[in-house]
Order: sequence, then C-alpha cells, then structure tokens
Amino acid sequence: MDDVKPALENSGFAVAATSYGRFSIARFLAPFTGFRNKAIERVAKDIRTAIRAYKQDTGSDPKRMSVISHSFGTYVVGKLLTDYPEFKWYRVIFCGSVVREDFPLDQVLGRFADPLLNEIGTKDFWPALAESAGWDYGSVGSTGFNSPPVETRWHHGYRHSDFLTEEFCNNFWIPFLEGAKAKRADKSEQLPLAIRILAMLPLRWIILVVVPIFLASIGYFFQAEARRAFLIVQNAQVEGSWKRTEMTCPLTPPASSLVVREGSAEEILNLLAALEPWRRDDKFQELYLNRFIGRDGWTGTVREPPDLKDGLCRFMVSEDGTSARILVNTCEHTCNYRRGDRIQLSGWLMHRDDNYVEIGTGRHTIVTGVGPRLPKTSVPTKAAIVCHGEDENACKEHKYDVFELCSEANGVGGADPNVSGRAICGDSNFDVSPAEGGSIRGNHCGYSWYRITCK
Repeated sequence: MDDVKPALENSGFAVAATSYGRFSIARFLAPFTGFRNKAIERVAKDIRTAIRAYKQDTGSDPKRMSVISHSFGTYVVGKLLTDYPEFKWYRVIFCGSVVREDFPLDQVLGRFADPLLNEIGTKDFWPALAESAGWDYGSVGSTGFNSPPVETRWHHGYRHSDFLTEEFCNNFWIPFLEGAKAKRADKSEQLPLAIRILAMLPLRWIILVVVPIFLASIGYFFQAEARRAFLIVQNAQVEGSWKRTEMTCPLTPPASSLVVREGSAEEILNLLAALEPWRRDDKFQELYLNRFIGRDGWTGTVREPPDLKDGLCRFMVSEDGTSARILVNTCEHTCNYRRGDRIQLSGWLMHRDDNYVEIGTGRHTIVTGVGPRLPKTSVPTKAAIVCHGEDENACKEHKYDVFELCSEANGVGGADPNVSGRAICGDSNFDVSPAEGGSIRGNHCGYSWYRITCK
C-alpha cells in the first residue's frame, strides 16, 4: 500500500494505514480461527486509534470513512462488516479478495454505501487456490462476486498485487472514493483450465494429511542426508576427481511480503539501538523480518571480495554516507563482484546484527555501476517513542519503543522528555514531538507518550 497512500493524500484524503502483523502461510491455511481473530482484533484497534487521532487533530470525528483492502485484508474487512457494527463505511474496496461468495451482504447493507467494489486480475489465481487450500476462504477475487450490492471489475493481465500502484489508485479508486460511479474496466475472463481443476481439489484435506507425515519423517530425512553428505566427501577424498555439478539456492522468498518504509539500513539499526537489548529481536521481527526493500533499494559499495559457498554468493556492502553495513545473500552463482563496485540492492530482510542488516536478494535485483544517491537531508539518525510511567503493561495501550519508569530523576507528576532525550541520543541535540496517547494522569506520575528524534 506504500504507493497508494501518497496518491490518496495528494487528493486530500486523510489516510491511516493498518496492519494485522506477520501472518505466515501456516497461519493463513490453519483450520483454527484463533489466529485470524487476533488479526481482526488488531485491525479493529488500529481503526479506533485512527479515529481518535483524527479527532485529536481536527476536533471532530471523520464525517465518513472508506477502506481499501487486499488479499487476507479483505477477509478481515468482511469480518469487521459483520461483527463490528460500530464502524460505518462510505466506500469498501476489495482487490485480490479471499471472501466467500455466500458472504451475508444482506446483513450488512446498512454499514456501507453500495456498491462494494471488487477488483479482479485475470492473472490472479491466489484467491481460487486459497478457497481450495484454506478454511472459510472464498475466491471472489478470481471468479467474481455475484451479488446486487457489488460491482465487480476485471483487469486483463493483472496479478495478485498489481492493483497497489499510484497509477491504478488515481485512475480507478480516487474518483470512486470521491463519490463518482465506478468506472468500467475489462470483460470478464475465465480462469485457465489447470487452475480450475486444481481449485476443485480438496487441497485443505490433502494438507492436513501430508503435514503430519512430513513432520514425522523430517528427523529421518536429516539423519539420512547427514550420512549421504559424509559419503560424498569421503568419496571425493579417495577419488580426487569428484566435483559438485549443481548448486541449489537455499533462499526462498516469503510467500507474502510487506515493504519496508525506512529509507536505509542505518535508520533500522539506529531505531533498534534505541531499544533495550532484550527487546531488539522482538522489534526487528515485528517491523522488518521478511519485509521487502522496494525497487529503488539501497545503494552502496562492496567492501570485500564476495564468498561463494553452499550455493550462496555472500558479500558485505557499505551503505552510502553511513557506517551501516548490509550483508547480502544472493543465489547468483558467478559471484563476480569486486571490491569498490557500486550496486543497488532490493530483496527481503532476513536477519540483523548490532552493526549490520542481512538481506536476501536475487541476481536480477543487483545492478552494477549505479551512481551514488543524493545526500539525505534532515533525516534523523534515531527516533523512538517513549512511554513514561509506572507500569509497562499500561504502555501497551499505544505504540511505544522504550519504557521509562518514572522517578524523582525524570519527572514525578509528569515526564521530563529532556532526560529521555539525553539517555537515547547521548547529548542534548534532539527534538521532542507528541505521540499517540498523549498524557494520562495517575496515582504517582501517570503516563506520557512522546517521540524523541536525535539530530
């Protein structure tokens, strides 16, 4: 949604992004509703927070709200429509939807202004497969949503996420959100025969049978592979002529990956450095793990000759203008990068250390000879939201990065952001700005949320 939000804001809409967090393919396909309910509750909480924030900024509630949802997000919005009558929507837009065709629209007609817009890409097969492999999912994002209050639009050649662009938003969604009639698109098109046959199979039951068998045999598999590897090495030593003729790539991109919003590895590392050590890994997993670095990527310089081992070309990059380093893992077998080569990287975040970020990428995403980026201006080196109060459990009502226990030294009866700023930034060169939550009175010192930005 990163390309869609600026387009909406440029047209005068107040936009709030929400997320259900990391939702692995295992959780998506699991027959248990607990995983999904947790995601739905998190989104509902984000919506309430967005409404409060809007009222805090403008002094009034929003006159009307609309929602754009994609893939599993359409399932979440469907549940919000049926189970959360507190939310009243103006426009509802689905794309790549996994909602069932028998969705009870008759029960929720008063909760949105029709029509509900259902976008379909003729090359988007995932909703059809989700209906076959998952539980309680549908395929209206592949086959259509045939119901009176729904407007289904087909787009030839579009895949699962091709709708999420600035151009598509400007052409199709903004006029609709402003009250215009939905534009016409392309004619409907049937799914390929192979996909139709695959979607008819009860894949969910096959998965339930196969997974336990796989888990039961995985120990034997690793034991057998270890013996096989030993025999190969032993034979190579005796014969003297054995060579590895095939290299497999051990990197597998995540099935679904969100885009990293931060502009550099340095910003990620500096944010993590502002946290308590025991929280860094949790925060990295929540904000960055498996998230994708966009097409423009990060530009840097190769620090040392690459190492080709176990099917991976690995090398370290110095990010332009910073001390942050990026460890690159790519399945490019020639691995012909030299020290000093300038490259541009995009891929998904895999790991972090105290002074570097590790990414996985493919050969096609690395471009040699890329010129340096323009120097960044006014980019903070650290930014952290502080919750100052008596009990960290109470901080969880709003987002925060650092918990600060109130004391005589940092403000009783009210936080002293200057103490927090000096602790996080190491000096007095920082800015303080409001954060979600504001200040709440309490027995001893209450609670305050605010952002510290180091200069």
